[in-house]
Amino acid sequence: MAKKKIATQTLMDEARQIEREGKHADALKIYRALTRRKHLNAEAYNRMMIILRKQKKYNAELEVIQRAIAAIEKSIAANQQAVNHPALGRGSRFLALSLL
Repeated sequence: MAKKKIATQTLMDEARQIEREGKHADALKIYRALTRRKHLNAEAYNRMMIILRKQKKYNAELEVIQRAIAAIEKSIAANQQAVNHPALGRGSRFLALSLL
């Protein structure tokens, strides 16, 4: 039987609850899983950075920051590629650029 995909918000809520209970290692596992999903999840990266900063694990925090920056750059590049797609008309391209 295939695993059922759990909604991102449900996992975020679960991780925040676990974090409030002081189970930071378990919360970090969920946040890491969320960052491996297809869409950028800035909140998960942010929570990981906060936990690692509180634990004074600065090198691990720096690694998370670097991964977050790379994920954001990848997301921006994908958005720009979509905007520059040849199928878009001039008006659509102008509208898409104004929404960025």
